[in-house]
Amino acid sequence: MKILKWVGWISLAVGASLIVLGVITQLFRIRPFRVEHNISYIHMATSFILLTIATFIVKKDCCKGDCKKNEEIK
Repeated sequence: MKILKWVGWISLAVGASLIVLGVITQLFRIRPFRVEHNISYIHMATSFILLTIATFIVKKDCCKGDCKKNEEIK
């Protein structure tokens, strides 16, 4: 489950950096990656942030209590 935790934190970092990049491009009118619309950064960022939320929900539900007990029930 450590991998899910790392994937969640990495996707959160990417999402946050895309939001910052979108704000910078809006303020200074620069296009570092040749993206024509500033809203594209926000759309990409929300996708990564939703991925973060989903991985932490899956991690929380999967590791409730003792994992050995969960395997015995199935």
